[in-house]
Amino acid sequence: MKIQKKTFPFKNQLVCLLICIGAFMTSCAQKTKRSDQNQIQTETDSLRVAHWQEDLNILKTKFETEHYNLFRLMTKKDWETGFETLLAKIPQLKDHEVITEAMKIISKIGDGHTSIYIPFQGKYQFHQIPVAFQEFKNGVFIKGADALYKNIIGKEVVAIGGVPIETIKQRLKGITPNDNDQWIKVLGIEVYMTISEILYAIKATEDISSVMIDMKDSDNNITTARIASEPFDISKVRFADVRPDWVTAHDASTNPLPRYLKRINTFPDDFYWFEHLEDKAMIYFQLNVIFDKPDKNLKTFCEALFQFIDDHHVEKLVIDIRLNSGGNNQLNEGLINQILKSKQINKKGNLYVIVGRRTFSAAMNLATNLEQRTNAIFVGEYTGSSPNFVGEDNQIIMPNSKLISSASNRYWQDADANDNRRWIEPEYFHVLSSYEYKNNLDPNMEKVFELIGH
Repeated sequence: MKIQKKTFPFKNQLVCLLICIGAFMTSCAQKTKRSDQNQIQTETDSLRVAHWQEDLNILKTKFETEHYNLFRLMTKKDWETGFETLLAKIPQLKDHEVITEAMKIISKIGDGHTSIYIPFQGKYQFHQIPVAFQEFKNGVFIKGADALYKNIIGKEVVAIGGVPIETIKQRLKGITPNDNDQWIKVLGIEVYMTISEILYAIKATEDISSVMIDMKDSDNNITTARIASEPFDISKVRFADVRPDWVTAHDASTNPLPRYLKRINTFPDDFYWFEHLEDKAMIYFQLNVIFDKPDKNLKTFCEALFQFIDDHHVEKLVIDIRLNSGGNNQLNEGLINQILKSKQINKKGNLYVIVGRRTFSAAMNLATNLEQRTNAIFVGEYTGSSPNFVGEDNQIIMPNSKLISSASNRYWQDADANDNRRWIEPEYFHVLSSYEYKNNLDPNMEKVFELIGH
């Protein structure tokens, strides 16, 4: 059985960074006469176009032969026309435009695991503004940023480059790979909306060196800030909160960090951990990535967890996978089996699962199995994927540009074959507000406490 290796697009890029360290194409020209320079430039342009054409044709062929079902959601005519148009336009496009136009074509395939990864090194490396966005219940806000821009933190985003935020969100749908709109909020707003070249592609900036953001404060005053971009550093990507060295909107809160954020900045050391809430006869178990830790694999960890439950007469278990974007789904069974063996935990009212927009890939497999096979009560918001989905990381590296892409080649069916839901909808639904985030509140855990009568 092939494992579901997908975590989230940029985790895999980091792996590629380690195993594909080879240099990107570089070019140089010696100083010479003006006429010779023009000749060299012409030849260079000709070679550039030829290289892009070769790469894109290889990409097209690879996707046609390796993707699970390329025309599941898009037509063959749209696919062919997209590439024909792009190949013809290459001489008039900048390199980053070639890449983003290809990203738009690939996004139409319609699954969250199929994509062209954001270039993170070499001559085509993209750029990112040092700002963390999040779409809350009451709008898109700046939840954190580099200290240089601390005055903008906590403000609501009204527009980027003069383009209203609602229009930005619609345009992001045309370039962001996704299984549903929840993943647009994660990959689209939290990552793609910080990438200058992507903002350029959706006409939200005219200059990749900086981005203009219109913001509204709590008094409805509108201000504008120009944010300088920097090379995209994959090792600094955060899906859950913000970079540890940044300022956040909740730094000034007098409330302690909610449990789901307590250990987020020790990631990846704390892939998974649990806390015993003795006064509630409960275990809170946060599972952020479905991988084996070097010191203790997940199966062994789950065995120890349920031994602790038995030894301490724990009555209830909360499994928090709201920040979990995947891993190896073959490891899910270690947890599922322990739940099924526990008569105390696996009954209605004693087992709770917190899910959210970041619940994706192997974590989506886990969520679906928990829904289908246990007596869990779900709390949170819609998941970032569907119960049945096209997945698997199947990486393709282009020979000239060294761009990395993934053509998903497997269909994961954990629910009924006729289950066409776009997500799992929790029994108790809540979308976090900017106020709750700023004040370190966790309504999902409060709902669990309410349900168990504590």
